[in-house]
Amino acid sequence: MNPAMSSKADHFAARVLRGGLFGVKRITDIFRKPATEIPEAPEKILLLKLWGLGELVLSTPSLLAIRKKFPQAEITLLTTRPLMPLYEDAGLFDKTVVWEDAQVRELPARLRAFRREMRENNYDLALNFQPLSNLAALLTYFSGAAATVGFLPPGGSKRDYTLSVPFNAEVPVREAFYDLARVVFCEGEPAPPVSPKLKVTELQQATATLHNWGVDKHTYLVGVNINPRPQSPFTTWPAEKFVLLAQAIEEIGEYKTVFFGTREEERFVSRHVKTMQTKPINLSGRTSIRQLAALLTRMQLVVSANSGTLQLAAALGVPTVGVFGDEPPLRYAPEITERHEIVWRETAESLEQDLSLDEVRVAVSDMLDHLSDPEQPPWLEES
Repeated sequence: MNPAMSSKADHFAARVLRGGLFGVKRITDIFRKPATEIPEAPEKILLLKLWGLGELVLSTPSLLAIRKKFPQAEITLLTTRPLMPLYEDAGLFDKTVVWEDAQVRELPARLRAFRREMRENNYDLALNFQPLSNLAALLTYFSGAAATVGFLPPGGSKRDYTLSVPFNAEVPVREAFYDLARVVFCEGEPAPPVSPKLKVTELQQATATLHNWGVDKHTYLVGVNINPRPQSPFTTWPAEKFVLLAQAIEEIGEYKTVFFGTREEERFVSRHVKTMQTKPINLSGRTSIRQLAALLTRMQLVVSANSGTLQLAAALGVPTVGVFGDEPPLRYAPEITERHEIVWRETAESLEQDLSLDEVRVAVSDMLDHLSDPEQPPWLEES
């Protein structure tokens, strides 16, 4: 769902929530006596994570903990179609249910159909991992689960869930999500994000795609993801600087840059890539989510703005340099290690203090030097 459609859908859901649906629920609860505690041994669990590639990746430590806590339970993931295939066969859940994005005028009929479909499943427990979303809160309610856990949306009430959890925006998102897992008796600290389980044929197809773009055995690949976010309150690193960085990388001689992006970003990325003197590989808008994952494993390094691509690359074990502009990296940045670096600058008081091209170029150069001299480019390694 694009940001504008998502915002409209969430606004509609908020009107429904605040217009009386949950008020009616509170009256019917007097007679229905809803659950007031979380079941210790649920047989059927529903997990909701509708949008956000990066947040799905960062929710996987919680999903893994829930899977380990309830190994005998049938666990279903409710998500949107683009995200649905990413973690299939990863062992985090048994089934998936797709929520089809809809225009606002279609939502009432879609919600009625969803309610009929979901209530036949008799879920014992539903956990909503979509933070601060009215629509996700509504879908959690419509799931008909006996007990529900979730983050409160703006204007929500603690009575909207069996147990509500405040979303902690002062810690990494991976840790904030784990607060839900703790509510259902998971202990300890969250593990690193789970890597998708890719098939050999998918990795082979990624290699074939690169061959079709003229990549040979002497070429090392650096993935680049601009990820324009016009609705972000923070100043992201300009696309023009990403292009200049990619140009500098290609001028080294042995490196080829590969641009990634969503279908919504394709025209934006292509317009900027055309200004380069060299010809990078532009795969923006041309990959499914699993194709993206397979191609990322063929990169020696991924340089990305704050994005799902950055989180996915890190989960796959691919070295990364995250460029956060003036956005604080605490919540979404991969943990800084010898394979993951973050470059950012606090909000500047003058243009002269903005994050410079040289600062990012040095970080990328240092990482490439650290990763230098492998026996062969990683995209040629057989899995």
